[in-house]
Amino acid sequence: GGKVRVGNLRVRPGLFLDAGQVVEFEVEPQEVVDPLAPAGPPPILRILYEDGLLCAIDKPVGLAAHPPEDKVFREHTVASWALQRYGKLPGAEDGKRPGIVHRLDRDTSGVMLVAKEQVAFDFLRAQFKARTAEKEYRCIVYGEPRFQSDWIERPIATDPKHPDRMTVVEEGGRESSTFYEVVERFQ
Repeated sequence: GGKVRVGNLRVRPGLFLDAGQVVEFEVEPQEVVDPLAPAGPPPILRILYEDGLLCAIDKPVGLAAHPPEDKVFREHTVASWALQRYGKLPGAEDGKRPGIVHRLDRDTSGVMLVAKEQVAFDFLRAQFKARTAEKEYRCIVYGEPRFQSDWIERPIATDPKHPDRMTVVEEGGRESSTFYEVVERFQ
């Protein structure tokens, strides 16, 4: 492309150099792109509530709350959306989950809270950790639930086969407690 010269002359590919020859390159400036930044435009999320401390969004199915910790992830997440919208946000020490105080699985839609200030981040995180924040999910299941209602108390951790999902584990993991009840049964 005429961008390389040897001894002030344009050269062709495959030229063998002699000792002492000077090679000059013409370099065009390129836009610096974060290699871990998500590709494409950010998702458009519906904001359900917003004030100076926090934002409540309607997270759609297919959008992860934050990238998995152990691999390169070039897709948009709630965390990348929040960073793009609000700039620097409070977060855990690792900085990988800006503003994220809780999560919803990628395949789950629902309300997510994003903390915009450190005081909100600490307060909301403490509520989710102490389990004083109540969460309610509604879903349609395939098959017939055995009971009309029940408590499920099993530890959960990241699914090794699907790092963007959680799964029940026999050892390790964190405590999880879920009450369910059937609201309606269909044919």
